[in-house]
Amino acid sequence: MSTIVAELEAARIDVTTVAVDLFDMYGVLGEVTTIAAQHAEDLVHVNVSTGTKLSAIGAAIACMELSTNATAYYVHPEEYAHGDIDEPLTSEYADDEALPGYPIDSPTAEQVAVMDYVHRKDTTVYTPKKKDLIEFGKQAALPFYANSTAKSDKAAFGRLKSRILDPLTERKYVTVEHVGRRKQVSLTELGEDTLRAFRHKLSESPECGVVTSPRNRPGNDDD
Repeated sequence: MSTIVAELEAARIDVTTVAVDLFDMYGVLGEVTTIAAQHAEDLVHVNVSTGTKLSAIGAAIACMELSTNATAYYVHPEEYAHGDIDEPLTSEYADDEALPGYPIDSPTAEQVAVMDYVHRKDTTVYTPKKKDLIEFGKQAALPFYANSTAKSDKAAFGRLKSRILDPLTERKYVTVEHVGRRKQVSLTELGEDTLRAFRHKLSESPECGVVTSPRNRPGNDDD
């Protein structure tokens, strides 16, 4: 890696390095989608032939995400080393090829905003309820609330269900648990990982702001 950086800098090419755990697939996925979003006007190419298998999978999946304008490619080396673990496993460049795309549909920006809100508000003493999510949608001007002319509680709950909670529960990103008359919303482990991967969408969409209320604010006991 240091050799590659030195060669690029010698060619007067600006280099920025980002530290990431190559055994954390969702961490790599999140870094790639974030960097691609920061360079939306540039051509972004991602080498998936280096690192670990998990990092390669994470990078490849990131490039498949519909809003990620990046191309994954694989480098074919000219030679493979055999037997000597002190030598690089591969050497020289023979060819490369772009990987075929199989687009995946990631959570929308407002869905990510709600997931982030649930993540921040869910503590050992309080779990967000659907009514909290409505209030957050109102304060953050999320499209499911702000873009509708009908502002009644019934209409707001219907849009929250159809645009946010139903898609997220179908993908197993969140759970909605009935506790008495209340419905509490929590992130699943998959939801936590997905939030890490697509948190950059919070900054991509100005309408998906972050609510400024304290983390442990008591909520209303209604739905």
